[in-house]
Amino acid sequence: MRCALGGLLASAPACTRVLRRLPKMPLGLIGSAAFYLASSAGMSILNKLAVTALPLPVTLVVIQMAFTTATTLCGWRLIHIGSLRDALRWGCTVPLLFNAMLVSSMFAMRHNTLGTIAVFRNIAPLFTLAIERVFRVPIEVDGPTIASLLTIVLGVGIYHAASIQFSRVGLTAIGVNIVFAVLERILQRYLLAQEPVDLSKPGMMLLNNAVGIAINGVLLVAFGEAWSAGAAGGKPPALGSVLWGLTLGQWGV
Repeated sequence: MRCALGGLLASAPACTRVLRRLPKMPLGLIGSAAFYLASSAGMSILNKLAVTALPLPVTLVVIQMAFTTATTLCGWRLIHIGSLRDALRWGCTVPLLFNAMLVSSMFAMRHNTLGTIAVFRNIAPLFTLAIERVFRVPIEVDGPTIASLLTIVLGVGIYHAASIQFSRVGLTAIGVNIVFAVLERILQRYLLAQEPVDLSKPGMMLLNNAVGIAINGVLLVAFGEAWSAGAAGGKPPALGSVLWGLTLGQWGV
């Protein structure tokens, strides 16, 4: 017992020195990242429950966008749009891909298990890095970065191995969703880092969702959901999942 205690006491200074050498991360950053992860995971689960109980993907996206638009307008003092040119540069590009990403995500949720979606979503960063290299985006990519991403994919695949299922429609929906998600992230990075627009984050959210609602008005008719929504009705499990999903989505933005 004394030997063990002595060993712990002797190693304490060494551990302290190692901890001091580690880079200090702001608690706010750690808290924000943890909160985003919890919100993202919760929203995925609730979206799956909602689209299973109420199989109207575009309708669900419209409800989410309307909620986000309304809550953003409640904080109108935080909305800043520098110029009409900046609003058009953002509003005519990013919302198109943003909406396509959300709608295709709902279709992917409808036709796949959460395990399958989780695995393929962790593959998306590899495609993003490859595309950024092709377009010569100024970002450093090294061996350890690629190795860490592959390790994550392997770990997620092992964890969800029992729930992974494949179908032609499901894989197509996931593939389309990954393409839109990667393109949307690259375009956002370009307009935020390389050729920045003068917009606040609430302003970007407002444009993304307001333009998305207009686009989805056409999709509702194209997919026949404009007439199916009333007939489907609002099942309590679906409505509950949608409401919780809206809250988590707004917190996690």
